[in-house]
Amino acid sequence: MEILSALVDSTNIKDLFTLIAKELREREFVKDGYYQALLEREATYPTGLSFNGDFKIAIPHTGMEFTKKEVLVVVKMHEGAIPFHKMDNPDETIDVKTAFFFAIKDSKKYIQFLSDFIEVLKDIHCQKKIIELSPKKIVATL
Repeated sequence: MEILSALVDSTNIKDLFTLIAKELREREFVKDGYYQALLEREATYPTGLSFNGDFKIAIPHTGMEFTKKEVLVVVKMHEGAIPFHKMDNPDETIDVKTAFFFAIKDSKKYIQFLSDFIEVLKDIHCQKKIIELSPKKIVATL
């Protein structure tokens, strides 16, 4: 799986998804329809996660049918944060400064990756590094 990083100036979900989808499409990681699938999935199954109250991230993703090549993209907002609805309480929003986009082809790998990734994110030391480090340095530690 390739791992990419980005520091962006997006201020809302649509801008963020447009930027990431365009880049991933141009690099041939994802298929046409990826952007719309991101929006639809986020509307139906929000991806905002909050750990310990202070650590807030999002893990936007789509179904496997939009994946050409597997990728994980670490994205940090240059300034400010973007409101995402919480995965476990869709009526609540959280301000997200870091998002992890991923695209995976295989269903078994998809479920395992998501499970393992969330376990890693529960670690307080990992959370501190994600908060403190630039996207490129996060990628280097992965």
